[in-house]
Amino acid sequence: MNRSLLASATIAASVSAAVALGSSATAVPRVTQRAVLAVSPGISQNSGSLASPDAASLMGTVTFSPVRPGRIVIVQRRVTGQSWQTVVRAREDARGQVRFIRDDKRGLRAYVYRAFAAPRGGLPRVYSNPEGSTAWRLRFEDRFGGASLDTSKWGYRNLGVREGSRLHAQSDTSAVHVGGGALTLQVRKNPYHPTRRYYYNGHIGTRDRFSFRYGYAAARIRFERGQGQHGGFWMQPQSSLAPYGSPARTGTEIDVAEFFGQGFKRGGIASFVYSYPARNRSVKTGDVLPSASRALRGHGDAWWSRYHVFSVRWSASGYIFRIDGVDTWRHFGHVSRRPEYLILSLLSSDWELPRLDRSTLPTSMKVDWVRVWQR
Repeated sequence: MNRSLLASATIAASVSAAVALGSSATAVPRVTQRAVLAVSPGISQNSGSLASPDAASLMGTVTFSPVRPGRIVIVQRRVTGQSWQTVVRAREDARGQVRFIRDDKRGLRAYVYRAFAAPRGGLPRVYSNPEGSTAWRLRFEDRFGGASLDTSKWGYRNLGVREGSRLHAQSDTSAVHVGGGALTLQVRKNPYHPTRRYYYNGHIGTRDRFSFRYGYAAARIRFERGQGQHGGFWMQPQSSLAPYGSPARTGTEIDVAEFFGQGFKRGGIASFVYSYPARNRSVKTGDVLPSASRALRGHGDAWWSRYHVFSVRWSASGYIFRIDGVDTWRHFGHVSRRPEYLILSLLSSDWELPRLDRSTLPTSMKVDWVRVWQR
């Protein structure tokens, strides 16, 4: 945040009173308070159909210090040249925060937001800095228009390779399709092994085409339904300074979201971070996240029936994973400091194949859009 924003974010109030007791007076101590507003790019867009990423909603967080739980907070917004309009009235939570999700734009003009808290407990009214999503610059985007994969942005990963935990499946171009405004990744039967359980998987990435360090990465996805496979949006280091050691040198694998199918334990949505501290050793943090269900809207909403935006904010201090702006996991260790590239996949690993219903093949995971923003 630049100095002007910090200046507008910090409101210092000196409160003094003199109580006349003959010739004596009592001074009330100086009270300093602060309100900081942080706004994301458009990372919330839950619906059953394809949609423009320009219409996605942003997420805002107002953080107050000192904390005063229950204090009334007003969030306002405006477009340039117009007056402020109140859009949220809420109470400060136990962490001193108020969070909100709102539309990013009115027409072609972006909103600017601010927040303020009413006086309480000796603290005067305090205003946050103004901020809008235009603080984030779009660095990468694919809306999957046209009828074929844009190979200036994506390449096919590990074509024809069967190794490690996927000895019965391999990446193949026939399992990747673009059309109707979406990317479709599939698990398909391998036609060269019609009587045996071998499969084609859809698997693409931006390696050698696009990578970045720090910022927001988001993908709007409608996952596959059945088990025996897992859809994923993830990242790996473009290059490493060493094959193993600290995450700063090696980078990490950042699994923004994986889904293991309807009926999988604890809801089936997972996020992970993998680091490589020593030769032939990896450390996995993260898990299947029951908290992900908080992003669903009622009984008709499911990971396979509607599109959701899965995102990570990656910074020098850690990772914040969200679904449609709802926090699902925060991890402040194993931070990659290497540029990372994007990966989209629908994979059928050997350990999960016993749960795969072959009568449903080909299965599909659909991706509406992918974006990356940086400051």
